Amino acid sequence: MDDFEDYKDFSSEDPSGKFVHGLKRLQRMMFLHDLELHRSAERVPIDPSEFIDLFDEPTDEDMSIITQLLINDIHTFSSTRVINKWGLDWIKWVLDFNVSVEEYELCARFKEVMDSVK
Repeated sequence: MDDFEDYKDFSSEDPSGKFVHGLKRLQRMMFLHDLELHRSAERVPIDPSEFIDLFDEPTDEDMSIITQLLINDIHTFSSTRVINKWGLDWIKWVLDFNVSVEEYELCARFKEVMDSVK
C-alpha cells in the first residue's frame, strides 16, 4: 500500500491524474478481494474487456491472483461450472497470461477446461 502514503496527494483537482489512478487501483484491489471472498459458483460479474475499461490493464500480480482463483475453482467445481462462472473470455485471458510467463502446466489445465465444451 505504499502508493497511498499520503491521502492529501489525492485531490480531485490533480492534473496529473494521480487521484484517478489511485482510485482505479483501489477499486481493482476491491474487485480482486471480492473474487477471493465470494468463492461460490456465481458468475464473475465483468468480462476482461470491462475489467480493462474500469481498472486499466491488470498487473502481473493481478493476473497471478486471478490465475490462483481460477485454478482453485478448477479443483473445486466441474469444468461446466467453471465455464459458467468464469466464461471462456476469462479463461482464455488467463491462459494467454500463463503462456507469457511460461506456466505451461497451468495452461494445460485451462486448455482442458476450454476443450470440455466442444
